[in-house]
Amino acid sequence: GMYQEGSLDRFVAAVGAPLSVEVVADPASAPPGAETAWTVRVRDAAGQPVDAEVALSVVDARVYALQEDPAPSLARRFAQLPKRYRVVHARSEFSAEDSSDGAGVGATACFSMEESGGGDGMPEYEPVVRKAFHDLAGWFPSLRTGPGGEVTVRVRFSDSLTSWRATARAFATDGATGEARGAARTLLPVTLRLDAPSLLHQGDEVEVGVLVRNHGD
Repeated sequence: GMYQEGSLDRFVAAVGAPLSVEVVADPASAPPGAETAWTVRVRDAAGQPVDAEVALSVVDARVYALQEDPAPSLARRFAQLPKRYRVVHARSEFSAEDSSDGAGVGATACFSMEESGGGDGMPEYEPVVRKAFHDLAGWFPSLRTGPGGEVTVRVRFSDSLTSWRATARAFATDGATGEARGAARTLLPVTLRLDAPSLLHQGDEVEVGVLVRNHGD
């Protein structure tokens, strides 16, 4: 794919207490392809709202099973720098290709069902095939909370049935920093999973199991 990368060195004064950051998804559980509102709240040590710049990412949590976030903790990073000043290295990297077509991920057997009217009075069901399985749901490198210390963005999930991790890193104008994580899930009300052998020979007789999960209330 195509990538773009840039960097910025910013000198800011050393400060004491870190910022308190909160990341909340509403709703925290949603069907695949749905849109969710993510709210980032930033407070100081006294609990007062802070006007801060925020970088927010929403990523499929399974990515971090392969490799954890390589970015160091802001508090640890700043503690390692000279006390006279602090240096912030900011880098933005993203794919310029639209991966929403799910190319190369077409071997899934999972689908949901939508009801339509049948000619004999019985409902008919058409499978809704899930196609988009991109890992990045949202990347907002330069949000601003404003005087109220809060900012909200809307993110549309991919078709994956998975957990999502949101990471927010906040920088105040006086040099204070803070970070936090939030979580959400995409799931269907009911899912079916077949338990069948991966290899069969002519004449074989097998029993195929079906695992049914009800994610409703």
